[in-house]
Amino acid sequence: MEINIESADKVQNIPLDKIKEIFFEASAVKEFKDLEHKERFFKRWCGQYLENYPSCFLLAFEGERLLGYSCSHPNSHLALVEFSIPGQELFKHLFDEYPLHLHINCHKESRGKGVGKKLILAQTRLTSVGIHIITEKSADNCGFYRALGFDREEEAELKGHALLFMGRKSI
Repeated sequence: MEINIESADKVQNIPLDKIKEIFFEASAVKEFKDLEHKERFFKRWCGQYLENYPSCFLLAFEGERLLGYSCSHPNSHLALVEFSIPGQELFKHLFDEYPLHLHINCHKESRGKGVGKKLILAQTRLTSVGIHIITEKSADNCGFYRALGFDREEEAELKGHALLFMGRKSI
């Protein structure tokens, strides 16, 4: 499988329908009050990155087929002002060391094939300092991030959920 990574600002026809398909398939939230709530959920966790930081929105392709994406904000301190992302403020004391935060999702048929790893490595090239993710402490993805060098961990609680900050220095 040949995986090509492109930033959204360099892709002529962004496959928004495929991005949404991957996003909602990977999301833990499956039911929404109505279409408006569903669209707001997408915008919060994905769409605002595509709109405001297309150079940090990376798409993984095999030929024309979208395999996955990662989206990031290069300055998490600024993201606290620009975006409404629950839980980020709990870890702001780590943002100078790990300024770029990201979200990543791969199509279910692309998981375990190196797509996520390529997206993470491409994201590390967008900063000279460090990157981080925030996930649930009990999430299945923790091992994936640890295997990719996310060795800084810190926990915090938000509304009864154990959140885990995972940071990695850039190379």
